Amino acid sequence: MKYQAQEHLKPRGLTGISDGQIEQHWHLYEAYVKSTNELLEEIETAFLETVSWERSWSSASRTV
Repeated sequence: MKYQAQEHLKPRGLTGISDGQIEQHWHLYEAYVKSTNELLEEIETAFLETVSWERSWSSASRTV
């Protein structure tokens, strides 16, 4: 599952915060989304490697 930055949620023309500040915060949000996707990919890879290792260990231990 990959997350995407929700462009339709990007605020515009808010009182008390400049458009430049909104842009800065939006770039942080996009970076958080990217980092989340990278972490989820790492977790999935580690999980699949663990499952693969457990299966090979299980079959190896049955032959002993």
